[in-house]
Amino acid sequence: NELSFEKIYRTVYTLVLMQKGPELYLHIESYLKKKLDSLKDDQFQEGIQGFELLKRLIAVWNSQCTCFKLLGDLMIYLDKVYCKSERKTEIYDLGLNIFKERVIYSLSEFIDKSLIDDINHERAQDTADSDHIYAWKSIIGMMETLADENDNYFLTHFEPVFLRNTTEFYQNAVNNQETSPIKYLEYMKNLRSFEFSLDEQFLNSDTVSKTTKALENVLIQNERFINIIPMLIRQAVNENDVALLSNVYNLSSVNEFNLQVIQCIEDCLEQDANSVIIDTNTKKKAQVAVEWTRAVI
Repeated sequence: NELSFEKIYRTVYTLVLMQKGPELYLHIESYLKKKLDSLKDDQFQEGIQGFELLKRLIAVWNSQCTCFKLLGDLMIYLDKVYCKSERKTEIYDLGLNIFKERVIYSLSEFIDKSLIDDINHERAQDTADSDHIYAWKSIIGMMETLADENDNYFLTHFEPVFLRNTTEFYQNAVNNQETSPIKYLEYMKNLRSFEFSLDEQFLNSDTVSKTTKALENVLIQNERFINIIPMLIRQAVNENDVALLSNVYNLSSVNEFNLQVIQCIEDCLEQDANSVIIDTNTKKKAQVAVEWTRAVI
């Protein structure tokens, strides 16, 4: 006959009362390790990678969380009496920890590569497929659920990988872009807008902010764009293009960048003022001043 929830709960209750809590805990821990080792070998055979690996991992994670929750409900008396008094990890969290150690740690290199490659593929296509975004969000949600050191697995492990690879992706994109200053500015604005819109769909707000800052360092705080700024400012001044001037200035909130833009504007005005040619031989100094001012304006 199948065991009912009530019978199992009563058995656990009796074992704990009989001071068998330590043995029961060790048996559960040993069973989970063997079970998850077998599951990893069965579900993640050599060769599986990319989006297929991500989908498989999501399915395995969801099914195991259900199992851990059920096991935790069955072992609630063990948690309350033995785990609490002996400061042991409760059964549900024990399952999560073992999943992290036996599945995630052993597959971390493949998970990282599959996730990064899939994200970069969507970036390269300028798309944001909903199925892929769902997968990324699910995997990152899993990582944020798993405790690791003093934080969670996402922050201690994957976030640094993600930020580093995001920087490398956009550095390559910028280095391969040969175009005019205006087109480069538009290209850069589109990249930032696309990445921000993409990140908001699967990352937490803190990581979105870190990604935005990393992207700004790549796209704006680089030698190529720094050299383009005077050209853009000169064009804006020559054409009286206030929108272009505003676009350049508002690209970054970093004070150093804003001061650099202001300096470029001052340089343009000074160059224009010094280039005005007027007749200084006239005795009417007021007339000279008026003609110079009119020419500058």
